[in-house]
Amino acid sequence: MLVLPGMAQALCDVTYRAQAGDTLISIAAAHYEDQDQWTLIYYANQAKLADNQQDVAAGAELYIPCPATSVVPDATPLLQSGAEMTLLTGGNHAPVTDQDWPGNGLVTELLNAALELSPAPVPYEVIWVDDWMQHLFPLLDEQRYDMGFPWVKPDCGASGGGQDLSEFPLFRAGSRSADHAVQAGGQRADVQE
Repeated sequence: MLVLPGMAQALCDVTYRAQAGDTLISIAAAHYEDQDQWTLIYYANQAKLADNQQDVAAGAELYIPCPATSVVPDATPLLQSGAEMTLLTGGNHAPVTDQDWPGNGLVTELLNAALELSPAPVPYEVIWVDDWMQHLFPLLDEQRYDMGFPWVKPDCGASGGGQDLSEFPLFRAGSRSADHAVQAGGQRADVQE
């Protein structure tokens, strides 16, 4: 069964023909009345979407799976307010990190998955501070948080086919025992014990 716009709401186990401007989030909102269910559509159509994570080409036919009928488990059971381990990030940089993005952004989801799959999972809290300079000095430098993770949105369209992401401080431990510390201005320097 092929679903056209206007017929989409609450329909699943169907093929949907995308319209101009459709995103996985907008399609999930139309079909499930829940934009956070976009990953159901993504994983069901991953081969068709290739590297494009959100925008969908007009005319593309996407399979819309039905969500599980049982109660959905918490996607982030380790994420807890007041947890002993605190992680620092900043927002407003979708799709990397953004509190309004499903899963709080791709890197936040990746971090959650890594923590969930660790041999000894530990509850954690994510603290959002949008001023990057506060992250490095004083917040991480004074070990107020256990770790910071990226909120810088790299310019992947830079000349040369992409940007060297090594210049971005992807993960920086708050501990002085880290192998490297990121200095102000983005320069890296060895940390001497």
